[in-house]
Amino acid sequence: MHAPVPPNSLGLKQTFQIFGQLCQPVNGPLNLPAPVQVLIHGQTYTNQYWNGFQNYSYVDSSCSRGVSSFVYDNICAGLSSHPASSEDCQLPTAAAVASSIASKLKDGSLAKTLLGTPRPFTKVFGIGHSLGSLTLNFAVIQDGILSPFTGIILTSDIHIANAIGFNVSALISGVCIPLRCNEELRLIFYGTQDTFNPSMPQLDFLTEDVGSIWILTQILNSNTPTSFRGPATSVVGALDGSQCFPCDQPTLQAQEKVFFPNADLKVIWNV
Repeated sequence: MHAPVPPNSLGLKQTFQIFGQLCQPVNGPLNLPAPVQVLIHGQTYTNQYWNGFQNYSYVDSSCSRGVSSFVYDNICAGLSSHPASSEDCQLPTAAAVASSIASKLKDGSLAKTLLGTPRPFTKVFGIGHSLGSLTLNFAVIQDGILSPFTGIILTSDIHIANAIGFNVSALISGVCIPLRCNEELRLIFYGTQDTFNPSMPQLDFLTEDVGSIWILTQILNSNTPTSFRGPATSVVGALDGSQCFPCDQPTLQAQEKVFFPNADLKVIWNV
């Protein structure tokens, strides 16, 4: 599909080709209105983060529970457009692409493009991981009360961490994949090795991708309050040292509410 570039992107005059997949339950009517979730991966990953392996796929798990998903490669990642310059990989553009996808899902045009038959989805929920969460966050900042997203779920994205942990996160994203770097660096993102599945390093290796450093330089733009009024949920891992400043639910709830003053916000601190 083609996605428009927003007017506030710096010096961009182009369209992006976006690779995505619409996954729907096979045991339900495919022509009736229904909700759908839009899944956006983080830095150095692709849509395979959500749908990479048999028996280890969030998309498959959702489908088995009757939930449709649209999963795609963000700009400058995977099979989506890779501009000649990293400077063309901008957060406002990524956010505009996310909103464009949500709008096309709601009016049925995206399903018509992919399936040949229009199917409007009644509600569109955005779910992001890391940079994918920042993309969704900036989308609702740009669109405000006009956002096509009914609600958003942000994982591994806390605003205070964006401000305090920016240099560390940017450095690590550029030089190593957290599960396979040395113990000291890995502990910034994860607990000790006995706290995660030992098969994860191999899965991580098989789904890793390149990422633009330029887009990371713009993440502080998401530290802006939004007028978005829908439900917003932020999920924080208690062992994620890059996000916890500090690690307790009441404090995180109060800090995040500043950025979602009109939204129905819930912060989940996952112990």
